[in-house]
Amino acid sequence: MSRIEVRQLEPDEARARTEELAALLREAVDAGMALGQLAPVDTEQVFAEMIDALEPGERMLFGAFVDDELVGTAQLERARPANSRHRAEVMRVVVRGDVQRQGVGRELMRALEAAALAHGITLLWLTTHDGTPACAFYESLGYEWLGVMPDYSRRPGGELWPSAFYYRLLHGRS
Repeated sequence: MSRIEVRQLEPDEARARTEELAALLREAVDAGMALGQLAPVDTEQVFAEMIDALEPGERMLFGAFVDDELVGTAQLERARPANSRHRAEVMRVVVRGDVQRQGVGRELMRALEAAALAHGITLLWLTTHDGTPACAFYESLGYEWLGVMPDYSRRPGGELWPSAFYYRLLHGRS
């Protein structure tokens, strides 16, 4: 595989790539990842709403590219309360199926963590469906398992599912 480039997508570029973003989300939902959605999903509408919510330093969207082809995305949303500005939630990490296990997700997370630190964010947290390969992925990156909450969210088909909670302190990371 060619070199992986990860960059933050500004709203204009994200809008221009809405069809590609929607295709990634559609593939993920079809594979059983909910990413905050229930089937059937109007993926273009979902991304249009997400793009409208982008705000520099607050809600950021990252894209992973191979030869200028979008192959993955991740989002970072900073906490709003004044006493929580040091933390952010990692959301909607998606890697296209045909390039999984080739470093795309790892590079997305590195870029997301670097951007977090650049904005003074030192604590990241996330949830993922418990018992899925995503748990091992996040653990391999150094995310600490916090616990599992039963029936936390629904899978795309509507079935309630437990979610695993993870966090990572970024102090002193470069």
